[in-house]
Amino acid sequence: MLVSLTLLFLTLLGEANAQFMTGPSQITNSNLGPHSYDCSSCPVFGKTKYWEVTLSSGTATISPSGATANITFPDPGEGNTITGTVKYRNASAVFSSVSVTIVHPLSPPPTPTISNYGCGTTTFARSSPPGGSSIVYYWQTSSGGTSTSGASPNSTYDITSTGTIYLRAYKSGTWSAASSKYAVVNPVPGLASGSNNSRCGSGYIELTASIGSNGNTIKWYNSSGTYLFTGPTLIRSNQTSTQDFFAATYNSTTDCEDTDRKKITAIINPLPTAYSVTGGGNYCSGTGGVPVSLSDTQTGVNYQLKRNGVNVGSAV
Repeated sequence: MLVSLTLLFLTLLGEANAQFMTGPSQITNSNLGPHSYDCSSCPVFGKTKYWEVTLSSGTATISPSGATANITFPDPGEGNTITGTVKYRNASAVFSSVSVTIVHPLSPPPTPTISNYGCGTTTFARSSPPGGSSIVYYWQTSSGGTSTSGASPNSTYDITSTGTIYLRAYKSGTWSAASSKYAVVNPVPGLASGSNNSRCGSGYIELTASIGSNGNTIKWYNSSGTYLFTGPTLIRSNQTSTQDFFAATYNSTTDCEDTDRKKITAIINPLPTAYSVTGGGNYCSGTGGVPVSLSDTQTGVNYQLKRNGVNVGSAV
């Protein structure tokens, strides 16, 4: 009968032991201890009583003082969790216990940096996760994003519109809080417009371009890509031959330039060949005059006789 009563007591004690011990059950790496556990109100018996901590990983440091103990727990390592039990017991029974969970949350990754303020695209860069830790950094489009697909783990990330990008650490199903960075994406200027201009023979000529969208001026280039001038109007003081020029919309505030360039041509039409005038001479007033002729003519060219700068007759 005594044996049965003892076994019954131990069974009831084991079922109810958690209600007596006091002490924290949730531990984080920011405060691993020492933490105080107290079993002064626990039902105990026997002479040899001691504290025991069983953990899924690592070893706790116990500083006992009778029915109380100060316990320091091991660090699970970033992104890891240790579970276990703090017990006050003797060789045959556990008087009371507390289940503990030790957590080392994933730290947010360092804030991303901007590696390139492009036109139409801005590129973010990140640092590498701690070596040998199995931690992966993933780019996200929201602070609570959990994407692990595609190019998410890459060391750089491009955005094509102004906004915030987020970066989270991931390990074994656990996510960190997000770090974030805001960036502006400057728009690419639109294509310039403009028309060719022409003149007869060498000399002064102007070419004018209209600014495209998202720009505030024009940059001019020659056919070799050499920069010539900034401004809506390109002036050529002595253009000697037909030549193509290229106008690009440019934004001097954002330093963005359209990579497409509008071709605008300065056309130099050749002057007609000057031929000698033959004939002429003196004639009497009231007569029909004397004939004059050209030594030659060019096809497609009309000729106008002038006297003292005034047209005589019609062009032929």
